[in-house]
Amino acid sequence: MRVLIIGGAGLIGWAVGRDLALAGHGVTALTRTATVPLAAHVARRLGDRDEPGVLGGIAREGWDAVVDLVCFSPAQAERSIAAFRGNTLRYVMCSTVDVYRKDAVALPIAETAPRNPSPRFPYAFGKARSEEVLENAAERGLFDLTVVRPAATY
Repeated sequence: MRVLIIGGAGLIGWAVGRDLALAGHGVTALTRTATVPLAAHVARRLGDRDEPGVLGGIAREGWDAVVDLVCFSPAQAERSIAAFRGNTLRYVMCSTVDVYRKDAVALPIAETAPRNPSPRFPYAFGKARSEEVLENAAERGLFDLTVVRPAATY
């Protein structure tokens, strides 16, 4: 399987790249800098997802899966949809558990719990709105979508 990781040099991206490469998949990481090391057997493409043409250029190569670790706004989600619709089978967005309402209505929090973080918490607010944009694209059949919401990373 050919996998593109957007943001593959960070903590989560490095581990995802390592595990996919160890499983025998072809992994490429899109990163903004060449100075941060990648996991073994992970290829690097330099570029900033927010620069015009970067996502579209790499998307045209066709990917079995795209793992997006750095989608923080609806505008970024829209650019990803424009680039990867028809160029990937599965789009995986790494979001955050903080998209769920504080304080929780019930514990444990289910995936159906309300996602309405405060706009005063821009990270969670942007992730929640980005999820909605990507879910709409998946409902329209543009690609299959998986959303991962880690509670903590270390």
